[in-house]
Amino acid sequence: MFIDDEDVVCRTAADALRDIGCNVILSKSGEDAVKLYKDMWSKIDLVIIDIVLPGIDGYETFNIMHNINPDIKAFFSSGFKINNDVETAIKNNVAGFIPKPYTVNQIKEIVTNSLEN
Repeated sequence: MFIDDEDVVCRTAADALRDIGCNVILSKSGEDAVKLYKDMWSKIDLVIIDIVLPGIDGYETFNIMHNINPDIKAFFSSGFKINNDVETAIKNNVAGFIPKPYTVNQIKEIVTNSLEN
């Protein structure tokens, strides 16, 4: 699942992930992502969440998803630098942080490595 409110980011990432054989569920807001996750969490292997989203932010989106599935594998993504909130999330339950802008090859590598582990 890929969550980002920017159309170009969603399209580019989705195309890149499909190129490596991933089925991609896109969402442009935390609320929509949570609704989709509630229904489909058992079929979702990885979630990439932009931190800055309209409505509920990436942190709250992750927390709700984590309550649904404590074994969720998720990465935060942002154009902003890592702050204390991101560091705390990574120490607790988030798999990592993907800084924007990233290249198509970087997102493919991160996802491939994450799904292999």
